[in-house]
Amino acid sequence: MQSLNPYPGETTLRRRALEKLGQLSANTKGPGGIPGLSRLCDLYPKLPETNGVNGTTSHAKSAVIPLSQRELEVLLSLCRAAPSVRDVANAERLIHQIGPYLTEIHEQSFRPSPYLRTFDPSPWELVAHDVTIALLSISVRHHSLRTSALSYIKRTVDSWVAVGQKIADGPSGPQENGDRHATEIDVDGEAVRLCVVMLGLQSAMSDKTESLLPSERFSLIQELHSVLSEEFMIRLEGRLASIRNASSHYRDLRPWKRVLTSYASTGRPLGAMILQHSFMRLLAASTSLFIAPPNDFDRDGVLDFLMDRTLPFETFPGDSAEGTVDRLAGYIVESIGLLEADADFLRVSSVWQQRLAHSMKAYAIKSFLYLSLFEDAADADVLMGWLEAVLADQIQLADDELAQTTLKCMAILAKTTKSFASSLGRSLPRLIVQSKMTPETAAVAADCLARVLLLLPQDMQISTLYSLGNILSAGTDPARANPALFFDGNPGGKSSNQFYSQQSNGSSISLVTSDIDDMATVHGTVVQAVVRIATRSNDEKIISLAISMLVQKIGRVSTVIDVKIMQGSALLSLRGSSNDFRPILRLYTRICHECLKTGNNPLLHATLDARLTLARGIPKSSPLYEIYLAHLLDTVVSTTGAVQSDKQSIKGGILGSEEIGQILKPLAVLISKEPEKEVKFEDPVLLSNLTRDAWYNLVAHDFTLKSYLTRRHAPELETLALYSPSLVDSTRADARESGVELNTVLRRNMNPAHTAQQKQALTSCFPEYELEIKSLDYAELTFLNAAHLIAGLRAEAGSCTRTMEYFYDSKFKSGPLSECLVAISRVEVETYVKRTRESLRQKYAAPELAGQLVIFLQSCCHRVAKVQHIAIASANRIITQVPSVLCQRSSLFAMLELLTLMWMSCLDEETEDVEWKSEYTSAKGGVSIQLSDDFDMRRTTLTTFQRHCRQWVSHVIDVMPLDMKGLLQTYLSDFEDKGAYGHVALGRSFALEMGCLIPKHDLRIGNMDKRLDIGINSASDFMAQYTTRQEYRTIDNMFDADEDAILLRNHSSVITHEDLKQEVQDALEALVRIQKRMEEDGDVGIDELRPALRRAAALLCRSDVENRTLVHLLIKVPCIPFTRDSIKLGVSLWIGVLRENSRLETQILVEVMMNWEAGVARTNQVPQPGNTHPDPFYVKQEFAPTDKEAIVKRQQLAGNGIAPVVRLFQFVASYFHASRFTSSAVEKIYIRNVRNTMKAMKRAPTQPLAREFWFRMLVAGARTLANATILDEEHKWMLKDEILSGGLKWFKPAPRWSFGGNKLQVKAEIKLLGDSIAALDSIAHIAAVAVGPRQSLKQRQELLLVLIKSEIYRLGVWLTPLEPRNSHILNLNLGVKANENIVASFLPVAWAEDASLAVQLAIRFHAERLLGDVRSLLVRNPSRALDEPDAIQILLGIAGQQPTPEQLHIQKLAKGANPTSADTYLSYLLFWAPVNPITAVNYFLPIFGNHPYVIQYAMRALESHSVDITFFYVPQIVQTLRYDYLGYVERYIIETAKFSQLFAHQIIWNMKANAFKDEDATIPDSIKPTLDKVMDALISSLSAEDKDFYEREFTFFNEVTGISGKLRPFIKRPKPEKKQKIEEELRKIQVDVGVYLPSNPDGVVIGIDRKSGKPLQSHAKAPFMATFRIRKEIKPDEAEVKTAMVKKQPSKTHMNNLSVDTRNSEAKPHPQSLEVWQSAIFKVGDDCRQDVLALQLISTFRSIFNNVGLDVYVFPYRVTATAPGCGVIDVLPNSISRDMLGREQVNGLYEYFISHFGSEDSLAFQKARANFIKSMAAYSVISYLLQFKDRHNGNIMIDDKGSILHIDFGFLLDIAPGGVKFERAPFKLTGEMVAVMGGATSAPFLRFEELCVKAFLAVRPYVDKLASLITPMLESGLPCFKPETIKHFRERFVLDKAEREAAEFMRFLVKKSEGSYSTKGYDQFQLLTNGIPY
Repeated sequence: MQSLNPYPGETTLRRRALEKLGQLSANTKGPGGIPGLSRLCDLYPKLPETNGVNGTTSHAKSAVIPLSQRELEVLLSLCRAAPSVRDVANAERLIHQIGPYLTEIHEQSFRPSPYLRTFDPSPWELVAHDVTIALLSISVRHHSLRTSALSYIKRTVDSWVAVGQKIADGPSGPQENGDRHATEIDVDGEAVRLCVVMLGLQSAMSDKTESLLPSERFSLIQELHSVLSEEFMIRLEGRLASIRNASSHYRDLRPWKRVLTSYASTGRPLGAMILQHSFMRLLAASTSLFIAPPNDFDRDGVLDFLMDRTLPFETFPGDSAEGTVDRLAGYIVESIGLLEADADFLRVSSVWQQRLAHSMKAYAIKSFLYLSLFEDAADADVLMGWLEAVLADQIQLADDELAQTTLKCMAILAKTTKSFASSLGRSLPRLIVQSKMTPETAAVAADCLARVLLLLPQDMQISTLYSLGNILSAGTDPARANPALFFDGNPGGKSSNQFYSQQSNGSSISLVTSDIDDMATVHGTVVQAVVRIATRSNDEKIISLAISMLVQKIGRVSTVIDVKIMQGSALLSLRGSSNDFRPILRLYTRICHECLKTGNNPLLHATLDARLTLARGIPKSSPLYEIYLAHLLDTVVSTTGAVQSDKQSIKGGILGSEEIGQILKPLAVLISKEPEKEVKFEDPVLLSNLTRDAWYNLVAHDFTLKSYLTRRHAPELETLALYSPSLVDSTRADARESGVELNTVLRRNMNPAHTAQQKQALTSCFPEYELEIKSLDYAELTFLNAAHLIAGLRAEAGSCTRTMEYFYDSKFKSGPLSECLVAISRVEVETYVKRTRESLRQKYAAPELAGQLVIFLQSCCHRVAKVQHIAIASANRIITQVPSVLCQRSSLFAMLELLTLMWMSCLDEETEDVEWKSEYTSAKGGVSIQLSDDFDMRRTTLTTFQRHCRQWVSHVIDVMPLDMKGLLQTYLSDFEDKGAYGHVALGRSFALEMGCLIPKHDLRIGNMDKRLDIGINSASDFMAQYTTRQEYRTIDNMFDADEDAILLRNHSSVITHEDLKQEVQDALEALVRIQKRMEEDGDVGIDELRPALRRAAALLCRSDVENRTLVHLLIKVPCIPFTRDSIKLGVSLWIGVLRENSRLETQILVEVMMNWEAGVARTNQVPQPGNTHPDPFYVKQEFAPTDKEAIVKRQQLAGNGIAPVVRLFQFVASYFHASRFTSSAVEKIYIRNVRNTMKAMKRAPTQPLAREFWFRMLVAGARTLANATILDEEHKWMLKDEILSGGLKWFKPAPRWSFGGNKLQVKAEIKLLGDSIAALDSIAHIAAVAVGPRQSLKQRQELLLVLIKSEIYRLGVWLTPLEPRNSHILNLNLGVKANENIVASFLPVAWAEDASLAVQLAIRFHAERLLGDVRSLLVRNPSRALDEPDAIQILLGIAGQQPTPEQLHIQKLAKGANPTSADTYLSYLLFWAPVNPITAVNYFLPIFGNHPYVIQYAMRALESHSVDITFFYVPQIVQTLRYDYLGYVERYIIETAKFSQLFAHQIIWNMKANAFKDEDATIPDSIKPTLDKVMDALISSLSAEDKDFYEREFTFFNEVTGISGKLRPFIKRPKPEKKQKIEEELRKIQVDVGVYLPSNPDGVVIGIDRKSGKPLQSHAKAPFMATFRIRKEIKPDEAEVKTAMVKKQPSKTHMNNLSVDTRNSEAKPHPQSLEVWQSAIFKVGDDCRQDVLALQLISTFRSIFNNVGLDVYVFPYRVTATAPGCGVIDVLPNSISRDMLGREQVNGLYEYFISHFGSEDSLAFQKARANFIKSMAAYSVISYLLQFKDRHNGNIMIDDKGSILHIDFGFLLDIAPGGVKFERAPFKLTGEMVAVMGGATSAPFLRFEELCVKAFLAVRPYVDKLASLITPMLESGLPCFKPETIKHFRERFVLDKAEREAAEFMRFLVKKSEGSYSTKGYDQFQLLTNGIPY
């Protein structure tokens, strides 16, 4: 109601201040309520007075006292604050404060003031409106005050009855003599006041009508209606007329005349009409609540709400009384009747009064409609009569409000009556065509018509569209006909309108215009109607029809109509399909072109508006967005023509630059909309190329940085530059050919004159580079100008970092073009910095510049050196010119985090083998960098960046030291150690260093005598400030800090128990709750644990009361989860408490020791989670590619398990050494802990990463013993005995390499082993000789030292496989290769210590003498080694091709020879721990003579393993049936098949494959009868359900393989014909439930790609390939738990073991599923069994590599032999053979890598090279050991990640092609392979060598088990076996060599392979004979 003065004076400023004060005080809570609001009320209190009649309280009449302006302003501010008041008491106070003003306002006078007129429209109306609104708001918010608040409104209306009667009874005008008495003048003023006050109250009730209940609402309406009686209106109108007409000499009437004049001037003349209008508005708002919910929308918008609703309408009767609707309808009918009867008091004497009358009628019609929809009492026919009358009256139709209301009401009524809708559908088009309506009303009429047509059949919509289109056709001017605007003549694309192309012969609507002179308006309305009808239909075909109709009329009617059509076509295109959208875009292009030629500016502007409409209306998620963007860009690119200069006039011709100018604004709007949303384009490459070409074309059309055209379109160009991609294609940045060389747009408009112009433009900007510019060609000039243009525009738009992107392209790394780009980047930065220094605009502010600096800082660490140089120069420029930019959190934190990231990247060389991390990210700094695998460059980058950072920070500290140091402190206080080596954070170290600098402004210290300069700094002051900042935190909030902050607090005061009682209790309760949840296996995260523990620690630091329970929980709670984070947090807090509260030292130490020992007692070993690391032959083997993520996860799990143990022990040891001399109790406690820990170290962990902890314990124990002061000799002997036993236990399991590629871990282990030697030397004198019953411990110590030195030797080889001696590695020189004689001398000592230790000594050192001695010990006392499976191999020997003497003796015993006492060990086999499955299978071989004990042991061992594990060894198990004379193997097979169907199926397929010796199944194998018998027994043993599944599976597989037989008649036919036959047969196959491919037993076939059939090349057979849809189940923990615990005791029954068959399992969690397409080759005529064996061995090698965490890659794909000469082979996905590369004209492997992955310094190439190296190393070692031959390029594959893969293993072990060993190299290593790895002297090639050595070292210990895979297959008839196959296989492992010698041997093999001529010769042979390129 109030308008603000744009130039406020004192009063308006006070008014606004009071309003703001009222709002703030209403929302402010204080003691006792709202003090601010109370003070406002107290300014003008309303004093109650007692009524003497009834004793009630009422407010004194104050109307006689004029109201001051200040009081009025306070009142209004209180009213505005009322809706926000929450407190009930204050709301009540407010009611009684403002309520009396309402009851008195019609009598109220105001003190004269010239500022009263600023209260618009009048103070009386304003008060009445605002007070009523305030009271209604309070009544809604506070229901208890409702009666009180509404009572004031009711009293006010009641008082008006009397006043109205008074006016009605008085004279209506001046007396006959014209004189006016004082009483009469007073009545005149009362009439005016009452009129405006009623307006205010009724307006407020209309605005807040939903605040009243229906009964309250209609009661007030009834009273108001009685006030507004006909007599009252007549008298009021007369009195107001008399005031208007009165003479101005009546001074008392002047104020009222001014009020009347003021209202009249605003179009609201006071009188009966405006009161009736206000009353009818209130009535409309009230009746609308019957059918519209009381939502927040404006009650004037109810008609729109109803038009959007569907029938039936919901009603809301509320508590309205009966008869209310009739009464209200009567009021409406009465008002309409008076209006139509032209009543005297409703005089329409002016335009404004006529508008009021029409508006009043509109409200009356609305009200009646609402009532008719609510209840039938309101006669709809009456309403229809009114509506038709309005439409028939052109005067009423000309009023927008009344006409629009009428149309909307008719549209709503059309929903209720179908016949009326049909009638309206015919009449509305006539109305639109024949009536004269305003454009706004015409738009509503069109919308209503569209809504009505939606209710009718679709034919009606089409007929209406055609009828309206005929109107446009009737107005066509033949002279303007222009039929060729569309390029293709069809805007809807191909036959897009065929569905509607046939118009009916007779239209249902015949439209004739009534006035030919007004055709332009009619045509505009028709266009609007067509657009509305089509858009409302939301039907693409109707929209297409509308577009077609409209665009055909362009150029045929008039320019005005053309403009309308352009606007409408844009709106239609937003709703239409892409088929309609593209032609419209072409139309706009054509029209724009024509308009520029003809100078048709209106249509040109309309085209621009249409394009802008599209740009604003298409959301990014719409498919039209990409179409439109591509079109606009393509229009810019395809525009050619004369170049416009600044002085040329625009005349005829193709004005290319002007056409481009028309595109820029829509393009800028489109490309910049919704910047926060990302859009995925279907063809992003095309859009990027178009964007670049658009900029090139802009330059070709004289859009240079200083040209007139650029200045003219600067805003649009800046936006485009800001959102455009780089001119360098990032996808081609690493390609050999630059995008500049290939782009043809760069040469557009090329001519000598334009070339000179381009050079001149660049030279004027960069005169110092004139020579370089002259040497550039036209394309390069265009590119540079475009780059310069974009850079300048981006700098102006707020970005200065993008020019660096050009240097990603090799083209720009050197040369003249590069130098010019460097200059452009410099100018770009200087422009931005200049704007920052000159302007206060936000986009140039320091925080924005800091964001740009962050990008430059990231680029300082870029992998491209040129980018680094530019970024450093730019960053230096910014920081030098604007030092405050580095004093922003974002930029400084980014710099410090980049230092940390670079440090971590350099550290990766020590933690990974080959594939180093290339991307590093910091969320804290908001930075991310990508680095190459060149670590020399990484180190150089770090050094350079750190040097510049030091310069920059020093410079800023000199300028603003306090701010910079404060920000450094903020960085230091916000830190979390997340990484493995995160405690070494270079950013934090650098921040601390910089914070300690003495700034130059410090004149005292800075000018100190140089003789005192001993490196002094300001570290003390910096740390004091840092500590002070930490002390800001109170007890309640200090826990948000890092736990290390406790150590920095200086607690000067101690808080007493009374002060902290509640805090202590709260901390105790929190920890107890957490403890309970943890002990109940609840999930408590570290984020929840940290604040509770920090609170407890803080209290214990500050408290002088020893709260033992809190101390207990502080120690206990972190030890329950025993994770890395919990123990780290606990240790940090414990140290803080120990240093702050020394009285708690003893209890904390005791609690820590108790928790440690409790863990020891609970697990009977050192509490060490993650210590399981089983032998690879005891776990499930997989045919799958190497999973690096699983290996890393396994390493992390192991590390996370060991880390808390190490951290906890470090704490204990550190504290002991710090306090051992303070109390003997501490030493006693620590020694007790050491002894108990050593006793617990009975079972050595198998996890290699536990080596660090194990020898930490050993060192700690030895040092404790060496420095013990309280132990006597006996206790020293006992402690040393425990220490030596613990140390020797590490060597009890098999030797282990370090897990993973972390060299730092290995160095740490070597260091600890060296420290162990020193520690043992320090206690060598203790128990060196025997004393009484105490034996000498000297020999045990010497044995331990020999083993430790041997371990150092082994780890030294693993750490430095290519360097025999590396002197800089600490303690590496202590490693010594063990001497066989020395080790043999210690064998009795080892046996006495532990039999397993003696067994492992023999295995560790590979000495025949040791093996014999250990066997003798085992034979004499086998019970000592029952828990050691490896002892069995020593006792029984290894199954080879020739039996050992011991095995011959066992054979004799099996044949009945009498056993001797030395043979009793065989009976112990019944109790021995089981060996791995493949070793157990070997014991069924005849070499062991089927000895009963051996057979029973083998059976028990095999049954002890899960079928998941034994499933892998099906081929070997089947072969042992040859020797299964006692039926053990048969029984195992049948029993296992009963509960594992997959096992049964694989056994059957394998038995079928081995039943014959030849591929054609004509020569049966000797084992065939046995196989047939077992197969029949197996099938008959299956249950009915299992047999059904068996039949389904084999039927499905036979149908698939049967295709080969049906394909044989087509062998000589062309390939397409064979393919067609395969696809025909595939279509016949039905996929049954649960079936699978034999090569994929872990997946279910759910579909077949029926078109995937592909015949393979074969002369006589018919192999083919097909693709299947496979669903695989993935267990949630499969990646984490790929290991299984080895069972030391056999299970009672084999049935309890797990099964690989998951089809019939029950009560299992729902696994995740993965669906993939898997191609398989179905071979016929080729024996696949040899491939099966080769891939079995490769899979086993994979498991061995994974077991040591070696980062190499192999892919043992699946091959299953299913019948003689038949098999299924999985196809390697995403791979291509090297042979095919040669056929594709790729010159070499290196060239393929370059073309496929980019240049050598690209990240993609480096990653691919790393994959290549990892796979090459693995396959090289495997190829040598298994002697893979026939390695031509057709058998070598390359996958899409760069890995090399080997296939087709027809020649291995002792067989070669043709029986002649052409391939004499150990493995294939060609020159092109070496080239991919960077050359023979490069770092990548050295990594390859290192991996080869490590892989070789990793597999050597498993030679016996690998041989066990081959041995059972020797009698299978495979051609790869010869009499000495096993001997040769074992020889290749060079077991006679020590680790260093073996490493040198492997390096020799690499060198031999690299320079082998035989490899190249064999490739040439294959090229000549088989056409295989190389």
